[in-house]
Amino acid sequence: MQREHYLPFAALVNEDTVVLRRLYPEWGAQTRLPYFAHGTLLWYCTQHGLFAQKIDAHKK
Repeated sequence: MQREHYLPFAALVNEDTVVLRRLYPEWGAQTRLPYFAHGTLLWYCTQHGLFAQKIDAHKK
């Protein structure tokens, strides 16, 4: 990642839990989050804004 274009954080949110990982430009754009069967994954890009993806492991 570059200092002017990077992911400052990634978060996993469900009904009663928020797991937030702070990321730095010196690191790669990878992180590990605990497993949740459902919730929303959020991440923010300094150039493109906020992204969200619904997660539902039971859905096929």
